Amino acid sequence: MEPEEESIVARTRRTIKSLPDPYGHGFARNEDPLERTREAWEKSERFRMKSGRIANNTFFLAFRNVVGFGIATTAVLLVIDSSILPYTSPLFILAIWLIPVLAAFAPPIAGSEATWSAVEAKISLREQGGFGDGKRHTLRSQPGMDRVLEGLRDGRRQNNISAFLATTSLTLLCLSMLITPRSVAWNLLLLISMTSGIGLSIHSILTTYYIRLQADSMPLLIHYAPTHHPTQLGSPLGQLLQSHLDPDSQIEWSGWEQRFHQAILPGTDPIQARERLLFLLHLNATDIISDQIVLDSLRDFMSPDAIDRSLLSEEEFFNWRTLQRALEHARAWQPGAFRLFERLQNDFLSGAPEILLSPWRMDISLDSTCYDGSGSLFIALNNQTFDSTHVRVEVQVPGGEPQSIDHRFELAPCPPPLKAIELTNPSEDDVLSWLPRYLERTVVLWVNVAWDRSFKGDAQVQVTLRDDDGVVLGSRIVRTNVLPKESRQRIERIRQLLRVRRFSELDIPPSTS
Repeated sequence: MEPEEESIVARTRRTIKSLPDPYGHGFARNEDPLERTREAWEKSERFRMKSGRIANNTFFLAFRNVVGFGIATTAVLLVIDSSILPYTSPLFILAIWLIPVLAAFAPPIAGSEATWSAVEAKISLREQGGFGDGKRHTLRSQPGMDRVLEGLRDGRRQNNISAFLATTSLTLLCLSMLITPRSVAWNLLLLISMTSGIGLSIHSILTTYYIRLQADSMPLLIHYAPTHHPTQLGSPLGQLLQSHLDPDSQIEWSGWEQRFHQAILPGTDPIQARERLLFLLHLNATDIISDQIVLDSLRDFMSPDAIDRSLLSEEEFFNWRTLQRALEHARAWQPGAFRLFERLQNDFLSGAPEILLSPWRMDISLDSTCYDGSGSLFIALNNQTFDSTHVRVEVQVPGGEPQSIDHRFELAPCPPPLKAIELTNPSEDDVLSWLPRYLERTVVLWVNVAWDRSFKGDAQVQVTLRDDDGVVLGSRIVRTNVLPKESRQRIERIRQLLRVRRFSELDIPPSTS
């Protein structure tokens, strides 16, 4: 190699060495991708809650519904009398209507976009292990998550339609100010502006539901519909609650359960303690027992500090109020299951013969009306003897599915109380302590039944309980009215889900410390 070439190579090497190494010495990475994603999520969360609260304000909801009618009324008045406005200028129209339109539709649009950004950021954080114990979770692949995301997209889509109608109506009204009055184009612009304004208000009224979903502390829950569930519920309240949680909330639920197991007193059965806690919170949510009675009962298996950490902390995703909301959310989806618990509670209180005298207790619940040709059948079974027994449950759906299905399982002994018991009693066993123990040994079957979509009218479902020798121990028939459409059920369920959302917004009871 020639000297001149050597000098060029040497200079090139020195130049390369003098450049900073972006991944080594002299380089400090200022940004952490995980931290950046977390900051984006927190920012979107704050913004979606703020804009959602504004959009959910009663005044703004009502104002949003009438803005379109106001623009349409202006167009009608111009058709009647083109000189009714003091100034025939687009700026005058904008001065009147631009701020009202922005005030009515900007918060909902901002809220839906912020909700989408927050959900996308949280999904990304879950995939990167940015929460809790650092485990990675692929939320997008979880059952039911596609419906959740489609529900969020639908909310954005409806807000975009509102924005399009508002822009069209207001723009055409402004353009009419630039055209000769009474001309064909002038009349056409005002007609389209009036029609768009009326359509805007009608669309706003019909999509108020999407606005009420904003500013929700559990934004995915109300969009989620249970797609998979166990046929046999070992711990009915806990498994019902978990089956109706969205994939993100199920991750939080698993973490809360682990902390709850560590919080209960040694020697306490964790499943029974959890069922008792959920039963207490359910009774409190329905105003049957007070906050103080719940706290007094919790002290039987939890210390005051554990109660504060697990239930009375705002920092916990699942606390007193959010657990109540999750329970009532499951109740809105499956009222039949909760009717079983209510009838069991009443049997304890009244000392019904089914509890005190019968060796077997079988209770069945099926909604009086099955919409969309399907329903959920719940069967509660208890062996009230002192010996374990194998039994078979046969479910028959004449003219529907399953035509006949057979379940075989072992029923653990579950001796009932000797007499009627009170709901609360400081010195004796009461319903608050008896029912969770009884439920722990109850076998609850959750069976989906369905009829052909062309079928409409009364239907029957028969449930038969047999022992291993085929001897019939009990048989029940329940009737229902089958309807091929679900529109009424969907509207009623949406109303119930919006009502139970209020539990997330209630104050947590004061600390026990």
